[in-house]
Amino acid sequence: MFIHTVSEGETLFSIGRKYGVSATKIIENNDLAHPDRISVGQKLVIFTPTRTYTVRGGDTLESISRRFGVGYKAILRANPSLCAKECPHPEEVLAIKYDVPSHGAAVLNGYFYKGCTKERLMLALAYSNCISVSAYKANAHGGIDRLFNDAATVDCIREHNRRAIMRVYDGRDAGAIKINADKYIRALADAAKRRGYDGIALGAYNAAKGEGLGEFLMSLKKHLLSEGLSLTLEVDGNEPEEYSEIADACVLISDKCALEEIPSFAECEEQLYNDFAQKSDSSKTFIDLSPFAYADNMPISHREAHELAYRMNKEILYDPDKKICHFEYSRFHKGKRASTRVIFESPENIKAKLGLLSSLGYMGISFDVERVPVEHLMMCAATFACGTDYTPLSLDI
Repeated sequence: MFIHTVSEGETLFSIGRKYGVSATKIIENNDLAHPDRISVGQKLVIFTPTRTYTVRGGDTLESISRRFGVGYKAILRANPSLCAKECPHPEEVLAIKYDVPSHGAAVLNGYFYKGCTKERLMLALAYSNCISVSAYKANAHGGIDRLFNDAATVDCIREHNRRAIMRVYDGRDAGAIKINADKYIRALADAAKRRGYDGIALGAYNAAKGEGLGEFLMSLKKHLLSEGLSLTLEVDGNEPEEYSEIADACVLISDKCALEEIPSFAECEEQLYNDFAQKSDSSKTFIDLSPFAYADNMPISHREAHELAYRMNKEILYDPDKKICHFEYSRFHKGKRASTRVIFESPENIKAKLGLLSSLGYMGISFDVERVPVEHLMMCAATFACGTDYTPLSLDI
């Protein structure tokens, strides 16, 4: 695996020739919507297969996987464009194996929410062990409200032998929920059981803080345990140790690109992950991948950031200390010309995070199903998926 920085005058075809891969593979593996619009300074993840196969008439994913002794889900992960296909096309060249060393298995957890497409869900299922469906939010009466019909989503997740987690936008800051904690707990467990989920995840961690949270989590955990359901809690590293001890799994949230003053990688992610591993159980904790780029304080997708750099004819710069990509452009705001800075995580940052995940014994990665760049998922899967197939790992409850 290589991380290539686009230089002046380069095209996807010239970059492909340099590494011995097709331009089509670079487009597919980096989810490029407009391949003719790459910017100087843009970083592309280049996966160089050690084995490829040209599809013949009558081939299926199952027959190809049998031919090479590789699970068909592993072929899906190596070839993102296949996720929505029933059969590959004749003469299509598939990557069977990449030259990326494996560091063992890791759990990949995708966040699915209202507005996510089925296409992105199918793509995520090729990489994930579990999907957290953000279909519910707490209400002021001690119950929960459903945000969208999640039945088809849960059925799809279970049909693909993945765990389905009911993610709830928790609102324990509302007085009614504090008063009706027992009612809220019953509502959570009943909905999860009735809708076919394997567990509950409390989202919006900033709202899930405050006095009495430890007692609430312990009561919730006991109730879920009696129903055979797991508990996942989103944390930022500043919570008391007891919170992560109560939960079956934690998601450690860190988005340094949202900060006004961005610290270095060593001062931010490395320090956070090391400190958390020292005081809590990293083996049941996910590291969260930031889904956003930021134009000043406004979140946009990585793809939108690259498109913006191309339209403004701006070179994308890389800061090796902070491990971020950035550029600036001018725009009119309230009748005046203002400078806008765009920042987002670099592939080098993702690679460094994956190294920390492995060395510090973290359980896995959480990601945004709709917004995560495909190349980030491929980096995760190539680094941690081992064996001939991607067997889902179960969380102890």
